[in-house]
Amino acid sequence: IYVNLMLLSTILATFGLFANSSAVVIGAMLLAPLMSPIISFSMGLLRGEMLLLNSSFVKITMGVLVALFASFFLTLLIPQVNISDEIEARIHPNLIDLGVAIISGIAAAYTKSRKDLMSNLAGVAIAVALVPPLATAGIGLGRGELIVFIGALLLFITNLIGITIAATLTFQFLGYSNTVKNKKAMWFIVAIL
Repeated sequence: IYVNLMLLSTILATFGLFANSSAVVIGAMLLAPLMSPIISFSMGLLRGEMLLLNSSFVKITMGVLVALFASFFLTLLIPQVNISDEIEARIHPNLIDLGVAIISGIAAAYTKSRKDLMSNLAGVAIAVALVPPLATAGIGLGRGELIVFIGALLLFITNLIGITIAATLTFQFLGYSNTVKNKKAMWFIVAIL
C-alpha cells in the first residue's frame, strides 16, 4: 500500500508540476504517505529503538527511490514540458523552507501523539510538501538539468532533517523518553542540518 500510494502521489505531483497547478500538487501532498515513517524514525531516534529506526529508514528510502524513478520516467515520456512556476518554486530552498519544516515536524509529532488530532496530519503533510520536491528532482534528472535536481533534492533533505529534529525534540518534550538514547545519531542529524 505504501509503495502504491507513493507512486500515485508522485505521478500526481509530477503532472501538477508540469501543468503548473497548485491544486493538483496539493492533492498529491495529501496522498503522500512519507510523513508517517519520518515521524516513526524520530521516535526511534529518541528511544534508541534500532528496529523502529531501521524499518522507518527503509520505508523512507523506498519512498524516495519510488518518487525519483517515477518522476524521472514520466519526464522521459513527456520531455517537451517547460519549467513551470511550480517547479521553479522548489529549486531554490531558503531558511523559510527550513522554518516550515521545523514547525511541521513539531505539529506532526504533536498530532501523532494525540489520537483525537490524527485527522490533522494531512494538513501537516500539505504544509511541509515532501513529495513535490522529490518529483521536481526526478524531473531534473529526466531533463538532464543538474541545477533542478540538486535544488529540489536540497529542499527535500532540508524538510526531512527539519521534521526529524523537530519531531524528536517534540516527542522528548511531550515525555515519550527522558533522554535521547542515540546521541551520536542525533548530533549527526543536527550537523547535517
